[in-house]
Amino acid sequence: MVVILDCLKPLPNKIRKDAVVAIELVLSMTPEWFDGLTEDRHALRQHPKFIEWVDTSIAWARKELGQNVIDVAVHMDESSPHMHVLAVPLTQDGRLVDFPSAQAVQELARGQQQGPGREPGR
Repeated sequence: MVVILDCLKPLPNKIRKDAVVAIELVLSMTPEWFDGLTEDRHALRQHPKFIEWVDTSIAWARKELGQNVIDVAVHMDESSPHMHVLAVPLTQDGRLVDFPSAQAVQELARGQQQGPGREPGR
């Protein structure tokens, strides 16, 4: 939470109590995709395809959300490794914006499904 608050300090206007101050996305592939690489989660971190997935996912998030991405964390402690992407929804002129519409979130999800080795909509 401290990272988010640091990003909000320079904002020119007072922040509303009900303002959306962060958006979190969870990015993953199926457990079978990861198991197809190796079932050893420690070794998985070094696998070239896993590294490609991490790099491609981060690049996608930065392309879609720009400089608003403030944190990325990869979690290996569950059956399917995944990453959390945290972004502050700021406009170019430094204003907080509402949470994206359900349609915008679906479009983001469809775009993310086009990750390494994936075809759109699959």
